[in-house]
Amino acid sequence: MNPPATAYRPARAWSITFLVFIFMMVNYIDKVALGLVAVPIMNEFHLSPTEFGVLASSFYWLFPVACVAGGFLANRYRAKTLLLIMALLWSAAQLPIALAASATAIVVARVLLGIGEGPSGPTATHAIFKWFPNERRNLPQTTMLMGATFGIMVASMVIPPISAQWGWRACFVIMSGVGLAWAVLWALFGAEGTLDVASDAGRSAAAKIPYRTLLCNATILGTMGLHFVADWMVVLATTWLPAYLQQALGFDAVTAGRLFALVVVVSIPINFLMSYISQRLLTSGVSSRGARGMVACACTTIAGLLLCVLMLVPFSPMQKVYLLAAALGLAITVFTLAIGIVGEVVPAGQRGAMLAISNAIATVGTLPAPIITGWLIQTSTGQPMVHGYEMGFLLTGALMLIGAGIGYRYIDPERARKALKAFAERPAPDLTLQRAA
Repeated sequence: MNPPATAYRPARAWSITFLVFIFMMVNYIDKVALGLVAVPIMNEFHLSPTEFGVLASSFYWLFPVACVAGGFLANRYRAKTLLLIMALLWSAAQLPIALAASATAIVVARVLLGIGEGPSGPTATHAIFKWFPNERRNLPQTTMLMGATFGIMVASMVIPPISAQWGWRACFVIMSGVGLAWAVLWALFGAEGTLDVASDAGRSAAAKIPYRTLLCNATILGTMGLHFVADWMVVLATTWLPAYLQQALGFDAVTAGRLFALVVVVSIPINFLMSYISQRLLTSGVSSRGARGMVACACTTIAGLLLCVLMLVPFSPMQKVYLLAAALGLAITVFTLAIGIVGEVVPAGQRGAMLAISNAIATVGTLPAPIITGWLIQTSTGQPMVHGYEMGFLLTGALMLIGAGIGYRYIDPERARKALKAFAERPAPDLTLQRAA
């Protein structure tokens, strides 16, 4: 006898999760590839570092806009279809880079790539949530996010040798083929989950809550605050950590690259452990406030303290590397738990858009992180090089402690669900009486 359409099917759910894991891995290989071939591109097109910075940043010019637009599309259309379209767009956007005769052509292609990848994270999350009940979403969500981590690792190991052997353009041809291969697999084996029907029991499927009301909810605001400070940490690490290892801690370029990979590797078990603890608490009957909200706030607090003591305590260079790895792993865990809270609180019919809005706000809000840290490094003249970098980490730690404090005070998913349910079920105003008055 086949299970009902709304039954949880673990094997099928995890097969979809694995495909989405590969999706995110390809996503991040595409995203970081340009930086790994920066030197040959700058040499060929005679670009200064500043000009290359503008070229690299073009990926993010329309990224937040596309993220929000894609989220609203995810409310109306099947996630399977949207992910397939994104993968095809990525594949198409890689070829103009491989054939580019000018830096301008690369900019146009990277803008298109940013449009295609902007909605990818929220839409992939929305797709997975349709396959898992609320109390079992942490680990698949963590697995999906680990696709990004593995993508960075694979890119750092594969792209430089390809570039050295066949030239930097070959990298983008190969990535186009990889994206197309994933699209074929997804078209054949991908499917749309149906658990939203069960998970929205007790709430009218047709009920729509104004987005202004959702965005003003205290739990959602507190969760977005955690997402923002965690993203600030991740953006700072991916932008400045390799340079910090070289210029501040004194490692050579090769060793710094290996240590950066070590930081990423160490962060993986931390993320899985904290996500597992949170999920076990949920399945044991602990409230979502405790199992998700307080665990997320605790991770944010510990990460913030680690970043603060980095400057205030005289650790050895390797001890600082391990502290940063722990802080990064905890920050990535906050993504998983914060996304889970939003997905739990918001009606399923509006979840795609709210996940996208949260992601877009975090992305826009953290754009100053590399710039502010760069200014701190530049203005630390007369101080040891380590001072400017660690001032940036100290600022990040302070922001994380503030975000955690707000989260402790306001995040309460159960209360938020009740309030939003009551809002959705309130009686409609009698317009006839209002007109008569």
